[in-house]
Parts: sequence; structure tokens; C-alpha cells
Amino acid sequence: MKNNLNDFLDIKKNEIETEEFSIKDNLLKFSDLTIQLSNISYLSAGKKKFKMPIMAIIILIISLFLLSILPIIGFLLLIASGGYIWYLYNDYQKEKQFLTFNLNSGQIYRISFEKKDFLNKVRETVEFSMNNKNKNFEINIGKQEVFSGDYHSHNVQGSNIKISSNSHQKTDSSVKIGDIKDSSMSGVAFGSNNIVRNKEQNISYNWAELRTNLKSLLSNVSEDSSLTEASIQALQAAEKEDKQQFEIVIQNNKSIFLSNLFQNTASQFLVQIINNILGI
Repeated sequence: MKNNLNDFLDIKKNEIETEEFSIKDNLLKFSDLTIQLSNISYLSAGKKKFKMPIMAIIILIISLFLLSILPIIGFLLLIASGGYIWYLYNDYQKEKQFLTFNLNSGQIYRISFEKKDFLNKVRETVEFSMNNKNKNFEINIGKQEVFSGDYHSHNVQGSNIKISSNSHQKTDSSVKIGDIKDSSMSGVAFGSNNIVRNKEQNISYNWAELRTNLKSLLSNVSEDSSLTEASIQALQAAEKEDKQQFEIVIQNNKSIFLSNLFQNTASQFLVQIINNILGI
């Protein structure tokens, strides 16, 4: 009886209602559900097909049959079933987009999105994580933001840099920054009346992490692409831990490192480092 009622009401038992979730190593973690990335057979994105519950169709047929025998009951059932089917279709017309997880077991789970662009971004993030099990991401559906690794929208942490910032409101529009560790800042001025006179940057790189991410990038691109050649040059500089040569390689291949191929294939860590060098 309960199963029939669930079918009639078309309860979305496979739709995951959440504002945020995380990806950690091989785990896709929701508030009340965890899925192993290795158990996902494939992903699909787009609108869910309009599906009319079988029970609603049966009741609609019965109501049409009862119109000639018990007109009042048949009419009431006809209104109820017709109204419910209209409600389902009207809800479908809202054009919610879904990211569907199809598991190896045949189980299906869905997450709804309001905007297709962000859905595609999340899909690409999950696909990237399926191929790179040691990556961590935080995905906030409500704010439509994706955070990678140790990076956060307000707190930026890395192996060489840790910044905790606090806003301090004054009439001169100055900004207070505190707790700057293991990094140096030069040529930086805060406040509306200050002038930056020294643009030279003194940045330390986590060479081991850079080498790991560059090698991972090379394993995911074709050997004859221009990105491969530029990445090999960058890796050679990283292996020597030659900061000047590394930045020269990035600057000389700016168009390559700003291409969609690099931005969509490289790790968020590597993209952020290179974008910082290029002043993006």
C-alpha cells in the first residue's frame, strides 16, 4: 500500500536535496549520503524526462470508465487525476536542470540546479575528481561556487602562504590585513591615498606540489599538443626550482596557459599559480 502511494505521489526518492557537498579523495559526501566515485558508472546532465506515474494513468482510465456508471465519483476522480498530471507537467516546465549519478549497481541519484552553466561546472569537477582521486573540492550549490583543495573564498591557505583577513571600515577606505605568515609582500599599498611604487613580487613556490601537478597535467594531454611542450618546459624549471626560469616559461607561453584546454584540464592549484604569474 505504501509503495503504491509513493508511486502515485511520484516522490523523488532519488533526488538529493542539498545546498552543498564535498569531494574528498574517492568520496562524494552529502549531508546524509556518501557515494564512492569509483562506484559511479557515468554522469548525465540536463532536464529529467517528463514521466507520468502509472498509478495516475490507471486512475484516469478508471475515472473515465466510472463516468458512465457513477458519474459523480468518476467526475471527481477525473478532476483529481487530471489536476495531478497537470501539476506534474507544470512543475516539469520550470526547467530545473539535473546532474544524474548512474552507479554501477544501477542505482540513480540526482541533484537539481537552477542554472545550466553551474551544473556543467559541477559535472566537470566531478569528472575531474573521478580521474584524480587525490583531489578535494567543496561545492556550494546555493552560492554557485566551487572551492578547490585548501583554498576558500575568505581564507586562502597553501603550503607556503596563509592569509587571514579582516575588514576594518573607515572613511578613508583602508583595509586591515593580519596574520601573514611564510610569505612576503612588496610594492603593496592600502588606502585611497597611497601609491604603489614597487611592483616587484617575492613569491615562494611549493616546488614539490608544482612538479606533481605538472606531471598530472602531462598525463592528461596529448603528446603532440603545444600545451605539452610548454608544460615540459615548466616542469624542467620546476625540477631545478628555478623561479625566474619558471616564470619566464609561463610568460612566454601566456596564450597556451590561458587556453580553455589548460584551464579545464589542469588542477585548480596549478591554474591559480599560473594565473597569479600572468596577473589574471
